[in-house]
Amino acid sequence: MSAFSKRGPTLRTKSGCLTCRQRRKKCDEAHPACVRCISAQRDCIWPSSAQLKDRRNLTRRTLESTLIENDNREDEAIELIPRIARSEVDLSNTVSEECLQMVVGRHFIEHCYSLLINSDSHPSFHDDWSANIQDSMLACTSLYYSVLANSASHLFISDRTTQMEQRALAYYSHSLRDLSQIIALPCRDDPNRRNDILTSVVFLYLNGCMGHGTYDDIPVHLSAAIRLLDQQFFQADSAPTLMPSQLVTVESVIYQVFLVRMGLWSKPPEEGQRLEFDPMFWLNCEALLLRSTPFPGSPRTWNSPVLGVEFELYKVFLMIRKLWDSDRSTVDFKRAVHQLKTKITPWELTVGMQGKHCIEGDTEILSVTQDATALFVIGASLLVSQLPGSIKGAIPLPFVIDDSRLLQAKSILKRRAGDQRWGRSHLPNYPLYVLGFFMRSDEDIALVRRDMQQRLQQMAWSMIDRFWRDLESVWSTRPK
Repeated sequence: MSAFSKRGPTLRTKSGCLTCRQRRKKCDEAHPACVRCISAQRDCIWPSSAQLKDRRNLTRRTLESTLIENDNREDEAIELIPRIARSEVDLSNTVSEECLQMVVGRHFIEHCYSLLINSDSHPSFHDDWSANIQDSMLACTSLYYSVLANSASHLFISDRTTQMEQRALAYYSHSLRDLSQIIALPCRDDPNRRNDILTSVVFLYLNGCMGHGTYDDIPVHLSAAIRLLDQQFFQADSAPTLMPSQLVTVESVIYQVFLVRMGLWSKPPEEGQRLEFDPMFWLNCEALLLRSTPFPGSPRTWNSPVLGVEFELYKVFLMIRKLWDSDRSTVDFKRAVHQLKTKITPWELTVGMQGKHCIEGDTEILSVTQDATALFVIGASLLVSQLPGSIKGAIPLPFVIDDSRLLQAKSILKRRAGDQRWGRSHLPNYPLYVLGFFMRSDEDIALVRRDMQQRLQQMAWSMIDRFWRDLESVWSTRPK
C-alpha cells in the first residue's frame, strides 16, 4: 500500500512489531525485541492494547460504513484537484489537512514522478524507485513532506494556484525541520536511515527546480547530498554497486550538480550559487556508474535512469564552462580547447550520420535519448567553435550564416514539435537552452520558443521557465 492509496480500518494483530510492519518486513515476533530490529539497530516497538483493533471483531455495519467513509474521502480528493486549479476552494477553511495531503500526494504519483525518470530507461527504475519512495514516506516524515512540497509546487506552476504555492513552502519548511531532527538523533549504522536522509535531501533540491522560492537553497542541499554520497559510497571499504533505486538517486545528484555548475549563460551566479568543480567527485561518480549496470548487454540509456546521455558529455560541458570563464591568452587554455575538439569529433561524426539518415529516408524513429544526445553534441560543438574568439564571461553569439550543425538541430526540433514524450523529457532541457543563444532569425527563435513553451506546459518546472526567461532577455536586446 502506498502512502496515498486507499486505507481501510486500522488492523493490528498480535503478530509482528510495529517497526517491521511499518517497513513491510517479516518479523520473527521475538520479545522484547525481534531479531530484525536488533540486527538493524532499530527501536523494536510493539502495539499497545488500545492499538489492537481487529477487523474481524467489527460488525458488518461498522465495516461497511468505514469503507464507505474512506471511499468518499478518496472521491472528495479526486474532485478537489480541478476545483483547486480553478481557485474554487479555500484550502484554509474547507479542506481538511488529511484530504489535502491525499490530493497533493496523488498528484505526485500520477503527474510528477515520471518527469524525474529517463523515459528510455528500463521500467524497473521507475517502478522500484516509486515503490521505495512510497514505502519510505511512511517511515520518514522529512521525505514525506519534501515529496508533498514538490507536488504542491508542480500544481502551482501548472495552474498558478496561489494557495498551492503557500502549501508547498509550508511542506518544504516542515521537511527541513523534520530532517534536522532526524540528523540530530544518535548516529547508527543504519543503511535505511541513510537512504531516507539522502532521498529527503534529493527532493528538497528538486523542489527548487520545480517551484518558486527555494531555488537559492539548491547549492546547500546539493553540498549535503554530495557529502552523503561520499560517506555512503565513495568511502566504503569495498567498491559498492548500486541497486536500481540507488542508481536513480545518485544520477539525480549528478544531474543537478551539472545544472548548478553550468548556471545561466547571461549572468554570473551570485556568491555561493555555483558549486566549485570537484574533479574527484566526478571521477568517483564515473567509477561508481561503471560498476553499476543492472541490465548488462542492454543499450546504455536502458541502464541510465536520469542522465540518459553519456557521462562524458556532461564532463565536456563542464570543461567548456570552466574555459569560458578563463583567460584566453594562456597556453593551457589553447591546449584545453584542442583537447575538447578532439573529444567531440567522434560524437559529431556519429550524430551527423544519424541526422543524414533521418532527414534523407525518415525510415528510423530515433529515441528521445538519441535526439537529446544529438542536441548535447551540437551544443557542445558550437560552444567549442566559439571559444577561441570569445570574450571571457560573454554569452554565446548567434552564427551569421546557417551552420550545418544548427540545421540538424532545427530539423530535430521540427520533427519533435508536438511530441508529448519529447516535451515531458528533462534530457533536452539544457541543450535546448544552449542552442537558443545560437539562433539568429525570428523563425529559428520561434522554433526554440515553441519547444520551451511545450515543455513548460507539459513538465511545469520552474527551471524551464528560468531558461526561457534568460533566452528572452538575450533575444530582446539583439538589433532587429
